[in-house]
This record gives sequence, C-alpha cells and structure tokens, in this order.
Amino acid sequence: MCTHAVCSCRSHEQSVAEESGDEKQLERVRSLYHRQLQLPNPQAPELLQEYEEWETQHGKASVPQHIRAAAQRSSDAAQLRAAHEAAVSADKTADATLLAAYMAYIQLEKAQKDPARVQLLYERAVSVFPVTSELWLQYTRYLETEVKVPTLINQVYARAVRNCPWVGSLWAAALRAHERLGGPDQEHEAMATKALAAGLQGPEDYLAVLLARADCLRHQLPTPAGPSSPAAGKLQAWFTHSRSTMTQYFPAYLDRSLSLQAYCAHVEGVLLGDLASMREVWEDTVKGQLGRYYETWLGWITMERSLRQLSAARSLFKRCYSRHFEEGGQLALAYEWIKFEREEGSAEDLFIASLKVDPIIEQATAAATAAANQPAAAVARAAAQNANKLSRDEIKAKRRANDPNFKERKPGVKRDHEDSTMAPEAAAAGLSSPQKRTKEHADEHMADTTDAGFDAAAAAAAKQPVVYSDEHTVFVKGLGFDVGEEDLRRLFAELGVKSVRLGRDKATGASRGFAYVDFDNDEAVQKASQKDGEVVNGRKLFIAKSQPPGGGGRGRGRGRFDRGG
Repeated sequence: MCTHAVCSCRSHEQSVAEESGDEKQLERVRSLYHRQLQLPNPQAPELLQEYEEWETQHGKASVPQHIRAAAQRSSDAAQLRAAHEAAVSADKTADATLLAAYMAYIQLEKAQKDPARVQLLYERAVSVFPVTSELWLQYTRYLETEVKVPTLINQVYARAVRNCPWVGSLWAAALRAHERLGGPDQEHEAMATKALAAGLQGPEDYLAVLLARADCLRHQLPTPAGPSSPAAGKLQAWFTHSRSTMTQYFPAYLDRSLSLQAYCAHVEGVLLGDLASMREVWEDTVKGQLGRYYETWLGWITMERSLRQLSAARSLFKRCYSRHFEEGGQLALAYEWIKFEREEGSAEDLFIASLKVDPIIEQATAAATAAANQPAAAVARAAAQNANKLSRDEIKAKRRANDPNFKERKPGVKRDHEDSTMAPEAAAAGLSSPQKRTKEHADEHMADTTDAGFDAAAAAAAKQPVVYSDEHTVFVKGLGFDVGEEDLRRLFAELGVKSVRLGRDKATGASRGFAYVDFDNDEAVQKASQKDGEVVNGRKLFIAKSQPPGGGGRGRGRGRFDRGG
C-alpha cells in the first residue's frame, strides 16, 4: 500500500476514534501511523511530529525509539528515490528515455530487496509501455524467481500475451511457466494452439512455440521410452505437425541450427531407439536446402557417432566429402573426417580417409597461398609482360648456343639426306634422326619453360631472359604445395646448393609441384640424385639429373629459365 492510501485510511480511522473514544480504535490509528512512518516519504519528519502530538493528546509521553528510527529511514529512502520519481513522473512522454528511467528505478528497488516495491514499479512501467515485450519478459521472470506465486505468475503472463500476441518468446515463456507450475496438459495444448493462431510474425516466433510444446510432450515420455507408447505417439505427431507448419508458412526458411530437425532425430534415435526413423528424418533434411551446408551432414554424423554407429558415420563421410558445400564447408568436413578416423578408426581407416581428402586440403591450401600472395603475383605478371620479347630467330640462336649436340648444317645438304643416315632399324621403328630429336626436344623444352609460369621479375629487370644450361642440375617433382625453396635447400644442404628454381602457376603464383636445383659440380649432382625417393612434408619425391636439350635419361631440363635462387 502506498503512502497516500495509508494516509487516507488513517484519516478515516482517526475521525472515527475521535467520535467514539474507543481504545481499540485508537490502537488502529496508532498502527496506521507506524505503518505510514515506515514507507518512503519526503515529509517523514513532519509526519513524525504530527504523530508525537497525537500521542501526547492520548496519554503517551513519547514515541518509541524504533518508530523514530523507522521515520529516519523513511526520510532517507524518499531522498534516495526523489530523482527517480521525478524522472518517471506522470507528465513525462512515453519514449525510450522514460523506459530507461523506469528500468533504472526498478534496478534500484531490486538492490533494496523489496519485492513489493519492485512489483509496484513493474506495474507502473507496463501501464505506460503495454506493448513492450522485453518489459513483460523481465517482469514475469522476476515474479518466477522472487515472488513465486503461481496464480500471480499465470495472470501476468496472460496479460503479457494479450498485449503482445505476436511475440513468440512471450508465448514460449508462458507455456514453460504453465508446465513448470503444474498446469494441466489440456490447458498447455490449448495455449500452444492459441499461440500459433495469434498472428506470430517470423519463423523464429513459430519455432519458439513449437519447441516449447515439444519439450512439454518429451517430459511426458516414460522411462524407458518406446516408439509404441502413447506419449511417444503424441510427441511424434507434434513433430510432424511442426515440420508441416514451418514448411507451409516459411518454405524458404533455413534453420542452420537444425533446432527442429535435430531434436526430432534425437527423440527417434536416442530416446525411442528407432534408428530407422532417425535416419529417415536426417535423410529428408539433407535432401532439402539444408543439405548444402556441411553442418547438416556433420550433425547427422555426430548423432550416429554418439550412438556408436561408427560404420554408419564413416559411410556418411564417404558419401558427402566430395560435395561442394556452401561457405567452404568441404574443407571443414575433410578435417572432421580425418579427426574422426584419428579418434575412432584404425590405421587403415585413417590412411584411406587421408587419400580421399588430401587433394581437397592441398587445393584449398594452394588457393589460400595464392590469395595471400596476390600482390607479388601481380608484380611478376606485370614484369613478364614488360620484358623484351625475343624473335623466333633469337630464340633459335639461344637454343643452338646452349645445345652441345648442335652442328651447323653444311650448305647444300638437305634434311632428307640427314634422315637417310639413320640406321635402317631406327627408320623402320619410326624414329627420327638425332638432329631431329634434338630439335623436337628443344622445342618441347622451350614450350615447357613458357608454360611453367615462373617468376620473371629478375629477367624483366635485366631486359632479357636468364639462361641456364642445366649442366649441374637435378630435376625434382612430386613436391607438396607447401614446400618452398628453403625446404629444398635444407634437403640438399650438405651438397652446396647454388640456386633453386621452383615452378609456379602464372595466374596464381602457387607451386606447380616441381623444381630445378643447381649445384657447382657433377659430384654434387650424383649425390643429389641418390636422394630419389626421399620424403618431404609427407610426399615422396622424384629426383634425377636434369637433361638439357640434346641429353637423355629420365630427368627433365631446360636451357632457358626465368628464375634463379
């Protein structure tokens, strides 16, 4: 009761006591004085003086000390709240500033731990802001945690959803409170049906109501539960109704959190033990729009794993790892598969998974590297475009200068004559002459140099290509995309590496998986070739002596190269 109400009641009782002079009536007046002096009141000193005069008139010489102390606390409390009362006075406009003032005032009263005054302030606030759903949610939560009177809580929730019928979170909170406070299931079902017909705004509002009702039905499942129990049938029917409702009202909505689908699958597989029904729910989910996201498949896999259905989980990984998911999900799923096999599978299972996902991981790594080095790649491409272009005759002259097997053709000697010098067996086998093979090898060699896409910055700076004879060079292939020049220098560190030329893609700057390593002498080349089959960063390397144009063997080589290291 507020100060004004107590004052009005006391005035009435005081007039009755003056007329009758009854002692009981005087005690009633005295009790009302005591109560009024304990309420926050800026006029508490004046009221105390009035009370002292009244007691003197009716035979008491002094006011009890605890009443004086209460009056002092009343005055202090009034001063503490004076600024807040001014901020929420009736003449203020109902705007965000007033709402913030009410919330500050409520926090003050909560700190004073007076539930009655907190409830009074909430009532004053909702009377000014009846359609502010957050205010209703805070009010009802306070009643549930502090006041704990079921009838009062349900009444306030009823007012809240009546004022804000479009807010799903309010309906959901009301449903959960009704269940928690022991309300009948028939009323709970009726409230959920009423909420779905109340004009909820968005898919999240509908989901909040549907899940609140599903929770209530799940709580009714017996232990242990079976798919044939009546409670299970009610819950399954509600899930079916929920999915059809969401599909009907929001056909394009994607709930990435899988709150309804995963819940339904959990009930079927984990609570009811029906794996077939669980997989049917997941199958319907991955065949829809949510199947474009790796989190959907991972949710299914995780549930199978939690049920120790490891073969089923592995089959799902094999089924979906090659899919191109949204937002880079393929790479994330590849790592999840490796993690799964490392924790659950055998060495063979891990090996098989690695074989399948390694290309995906390497491709993503190369793309990330290229994206990180875009400025350098752009500079290299610009330098290559600005470099001097050699004519066909200049290219031929440089090729001849670096080909130790090239011999100047004598005037008047035709190419056909050269071919005729071949052994009959070679001609019958369709082989060309050594000179012709040299030319073909050199032409292929030059084309390979052009396609390799090596960094041309150094060549551009010199205004002519850098030429390498590959005289003391090994050719290395099978490199992982993360292997750089420093890795190769470490591999051949004891042999005295002169330079490393790493093949790169012209467009992206990413490694193409091969390189040429130059040394000072043939002995180093021979020792380097003996490292054929070495493993670097998990990849087995092919290493052989590079064969420049005119040479033989299984290695590769070239006379013109863009980059030295």
